Amino acid sequence: MQATRHKPSLRSPAALLLLALAPALSAPPPAGAEASPLAPQEIAALFRQLEDKDPAARQAAVEKLVEARDASVAARLKRTLLSKAGPLLHKASVERARALRAAMAEARKGFSPQAFAARQQEALALFKAGKTKEMEPLVKSMWKDFYFDPAAADADGKAAEAAALVAELDRHLKAAGAEEQELPAAKLAESLRALDESHLIQTMPPRDQKTMLQNAALRSQVPEEEYRLVFMTNQYRVLMGRSALRLDPKLCNAARDHSKDMVEKGFFAHESPVPGKRTPGDRATRAGTSAHAENIAMGSERAEGPFWMWFFSLGHHQNVLGDHATIGVGNHGKTWTEMFG
Repeated sequence: MQATRHKPSLRSPAALLLLALAPALSAPPPAGAEASPLAPQEIAALFRQLEDKDPAARQAAVEKLVEARDASVAARLKRTLLSKAGPLLHKASVERARALRAAMAEARKGFSPQAFAARQQEALALFKAGKTKEMEPLVKSMWKDFYFDPAAADADGKAAEAAALVAELDRHLKAAGAEEQELPAAKLAESLRALDESHLIQTMPPRDQKTMLQNAALRSQVPEEEYRLVFMTNQYRVLMGRSALRLDPKLCNAARDHSKDMVEKGFFAHESPVPGKRTPGDRATRAGTSAHAENIAMGSERAEGPFWMWFFSLGHHQNVLGDHATIGVGNHGKTWTEMFG
């Protein structure tokens, strides 16, 4: 007798099991599942596309390589992108320096030392008479002519293009999972800021350039806005024929501590109720340094705020232009202390 294969009926256990599994077998993979790996030739093509002249094409390549969710591809992408950081940062810095030199040369066209000296004497006469408000337009005009605005370099096409490439790389590296310390945008910002300041320093007399460069070497020891106020104060002193002051990080510590005490203990004065910190001299001694004058201000988180507050107050203004050797600035929130030694 010939055997016949039994076909399961729709009600048999095997058929019911197949029916139950059918939807699952035909459904798309759940979200978060591993993506299908790219073929080797596709991967090679996408890495070549990273060098495309079109930013949109480069962006698309990064997105597809990231979406592949392949560990080896991800590692290669990150390595490839990181290898671009050094050359792009260098290019952006070189272009910014060139743009700054051009902006500085343009701003200094027609600058007359003799005419500037006459305006300087006019400003000092107003200062001696206590007319700080009348000084403001003259000082701002002198500042514009003696220095230059680094922001003028922002209009340079090549410098802007180089900076834009660094910003693009920063975005791509974030997408590729780079660590914060590996990202180039913050490094470029710090480099460009240092370039801007170094070119401003070049407009100063040699003796002041030396002091300002020594201060720049200590920059990492104090918060950014505190350093900016020291820099602005020295710019103003040089503008008015005074010498730049040396940055004293210990004096910054004393100043910052006094600002913190004023905020937390609810007072605003040069004389502190805190034991051992009564006078500016006491506070400086505790910090391991010395001081003989002090300015305090409140109401601004940025360096420009206290600078102009003290400019319009004759007593504070006299401290700013006084006969000192060192300076320290410290802030806590919107409260500032500036100490001179």
